[in-house]
Amino acid sequence: MFAFLFYGVSGTTWANSASFPWGGENEFLDAEEVFQLGGIRHLDGRVEATGTIADDYYVYRHSLKLVDGRGDLVELHLPTGEARHDEFFGDTEVYTDALHLYFPAEAAAPLTLHWQGCAEAGICYPPQTLQVSVSQ
Repeated sequence: MFAFLFYGVSGTTWANSASFPWGGENEFLDAEEVFQLGGIRHLDGRVEATGTIADDYYVYRHSLKLVDGRGDLVELHLPTGEARHDEFFGDTEVYTDALHLYFPAEAAAPLTLHWQGCAEAGICYPPQTLQVSVSQ
């Protein structure tokens, strides 16, 4: 993770929604717009949460962690991602479209999903969190 902090210092900028005068009119999405959770379905003792990733952005598979209300990791089942070689993480997997996350239905609320991703244009976001609302 420390390499990512230096990444921002060494010439690639952390994302925000402002225009960059040296780069033309590129505007980057706020983190809340890059990765969003949509539908939640209960399926035989587990929950499926569907996430969407904005066009021209990606989320690292290894960054996805689900934590319950007690601060414990919740078993998270993820599909195989797209293989990619990353300058800082080496060989890794990323998601670029829809993403289906599965976890046990008995996970103790509130649930927090941790994630990190980048724009294809070369900027990366610091680690982010999403609150996962699971109602029966």
